[in-house]
Amino acid sequence: MKKIFTLLCSAVFALTASAQVEFVVDDKVVEDGATITLHPSMIELAPGFELVDGMIKAPYIKNTDTEAGKLTVKVVRADMSHHFSWCGITTACSPMSGMSESRSAVVPAGEMVALDLHPEFEDGVYATYSATVTASLGGASRTININYVYSENMGVEGTLADADAVRVAGKTLNFRFATPGVRTVAVYSTDGRKVAEGRVGDAGNLNLSHLQNGVYLYQVQGGKSGKVMLK
Repeated sequence: MKKIFTLLCSAVFALTASAQVEFVVDDKVVEDGATITLHPSMIELAPGFELVDGMIKAPYIKNTDTEAGKLTVKVVRADMSHHFSWCGITTACSPMSGMSESRSAVVPAGEMVALDLHPEFEDGVYATYSATVTASLGGASRTININYVYSENMGVEGTLADADAVRVAGKTLNFRFATPGVRTVAVYSTDGRKVAEGRVGDAGNLNLSHLQNGVYLYQVQGGKSGKVMLK
């Protein structure tokens, strides 16, 4: 039986906004200084085996000015043990190495970019990772605090067939299927580009060593899909 995970977010939203830069979650503007709570998705690969993937694009950052402007975003994590990979603002996707990191990009008037900060939780170890995010554009600055909560009750995004399993070992994607047959497996980057493809039988693997570290989506012929983090 499939379970559907819905992104949970608790925040204080602004009723009006006049800043040149805003944080937006679910089409609502977040007040300057507010704290929001986000829950990563979790995929049940097989009974008793769950993968937390932390793939959260929210919040988005919007340029509310009438002209394009240079957006600078600074992320400060609350603790060195709170590991994050940052894929937003620029095209780079890499782990945060220090307590703080800044990125800049030109954002057209009225457009939004995703923060796209990924908490790297350890599977089965429930925890809260926290970070403070400041966005500056055109002389305006807004700051929010984000708590990424991985808890036992956060829900499961998708469930594969009981005896099916898809697991990552290094940069190899391993498959095991309950029913016989040959299937095509495709892997996509988060911007929709197909970056790998292969055919597997009841059990097999797909070598992804040519791909950079980051988050990817896989699609198995027949409809099964999911997300993986390559490290």
